[in-house]
Amino acid sequence: MLFHLFRGTGPVGLEGIRPTREDKDGIEVIRPLLDVSRTEIEAYLKELQVGWCEDATNGEDDYCRNRIRHNILPYAEEQIAPGAVGNICRTADLLLEMNDFAGQEMKKAWQDCARENGAAEEKHICFDCEKFSRYHSFLQKNMLLYALEQLTPHRKDMGAVHVDYLLSLFQRPVNREISLPYGLIAGREYDSVVIRNGKNTGIQTYAGMQPGTSVPVDLPKPGEGEKEVFLPDGNSVIFSIINCEKSINIPQNRYTKWFDYDKIEKSLVLRTRQKGDFLTIDDRFYRKSIQDYMVNEKIPRAIREEMPLLCEENHVLWVPGYRISSFYKINENTKYILQVQLRGGQIDVGTY
Repeated sequence: MLFHLFRGTGPVGLEGIRPTREDKDGIEVIRPLLDVSRTEIEAYLKELQVGWCEDATNGEDDYCRNRIRHNILPYAEEQIAPGAVGNICRTADLLLEMNDFAGQEMKKAWQDCARENGAAEEKHICFDCEKFSRYHSFLQKNMLLYALEQLTPHRKDMGAVHVDYLLSLFQRPVNREISLPYGLIAGREYDSVVIRNGKNTGIQTYAGMQPGTSVPVDLPKPGEGEKEVFLPDGNSVIFSIINCEKSINIPQNRYTKWFDYDKIEKSLVLRTRQKGDFLTIDDRFYRKSIQDYMVNEKIPRAIREEMPLLCEENHVLWVPGYRISSFYKINENTKYILQVQLRGGQIDVGTY
């Protein structure tokens, strides 16, 4: 306890060694003699006439723990307060109880404002900034420490300075990132703070493409049946032509959309965004740039460059998972419908 106090620590470091604990592999470690003094142990062994081995370094002052044991603790007992060692131990026990209570409260707060996504190296943790701000700073810091524990092999290289860096993301503008030990990256993404492995984006998309990728689309003609176009990530997009009938129902699926086939004049392409891309957003066909649309929809910057877009030159027909361009919507004059289905689109990225 004193060693941690001198070096700098928080409440957990001051609670001392727990009699039982569970390691990261789920194995329970038990220290049954932790509350038994050295004098009691030696007296018991002598009574049973059992010998014991002693570490030769225990009598030396080469290690900090020994200097505390041989010099500071005896001085405290003799010159400051008799029973000082026992008082320190009782304080450590109180801190242990306080930490158990704080841990329970932290888990409640965690359930409210943190999300864990992915597994192994893809794992990332996302905090809702508004909900996070409702909690006391003590619980905020403990949630951040807990997040770092979940993403790293151990916590020893994580300190108060890293927690302060993370806290700063909750008050700073969006699109700011910081680097942490073990290759972690933390960043502010609109209303969230995300902590992830720096080796990957940590954000799953429904159909990612490398920036600059372009896949031409050979549309079927009426009566030809379906045509399937495969994306580089293994997902696919299925195109088909449907006769438009007045009683037909428009699908309400985020990943199946209908377009007025007769309004398409040039070849379509599936690609990532380019400079000059736009879509129309109302019945007057007001143009909005894809850049502005993605910002307004709070699509994380980390996935904007990888999102597949269905385009006719710079006119974006569809941002999968979001919306289609108003210009291509079917109406009473539509004769043929182009149905486009993104196969593999399962993750609602709009929740990020």
